[in-house]
Amino acid sequence: MEQARWFLSRVGSDTARVSIEQMPFMVGRDAACHLQLQSKRASRMHAQLSPSTVPNCLFLQDHESANGTYVNGVRFVEPVPVGHGDLIRFADEDWTLEVVDATTAVPTVRNLRLSDLADNLSE
Repeated sequence: MEQARWFLSRVGSDTARVSIEQMPFMVGRDAACHLQLQSKRASRMHAQLSPSTVPNCLFLQDHESANGTYVNGVRFVEPVPVGHGDLIRFADEDWTLEVVDATTAVPTVRNLRLSDLADNLSE
């Protein structure tokens, strides 16, 4: 069985594609981050992606960033599962999560009733 390979692709760019090879995968403006965001609205250590026990999913966790981490338009503060095709916004930068060589697809947060989930998380 081939292992899934993960990528983040910048929305609107044909060339900005970053391979997720190390976990946890740090995202932010800091030079130590695996994905260095260019936006001044992004926090130094904005968020991280980590392995998940759910096949073909990763966990995304915001690091108390000032301008938030969003999945498919919904802001999350607790770790949330993400998968192929999910749109992730770090502050004001949009990235699409991609997986290749995965043998099966599983439902992701995209398939949940996001408004209900967001309401439950904010309570």
